[in-house]
Amino acid sequence: MAWTAAAVVLARLVFVTQPLRSDEGGYLFIARHWRTGGEFLYGDFHVDRPPLLMAIFRLAAYSDWDGAIRVLSI
Repeated sequence: MAWTAAAVVLARLVFVTQPLRSDEGGYLFIARHWRTGGEFLYGDFHVDRPPLLMAIFRLAAYSDWDGAIRVLSI
């Protein structure tokens, strides 16, 4: 079972350096510019995603590296 997990991690590592897709980039943008207050749950931006998912993107947003979200998801 451990070799299966290792294979999945290695397969996912290939995509860490690739450019972000539109959804990943958009959520990361929102997470980086997330402010309290504003008209919507995430400040001035309307995103129809659950807070836990956006919190994961917020955690990745503390790094300036875009690939942090993919490393975190691995």
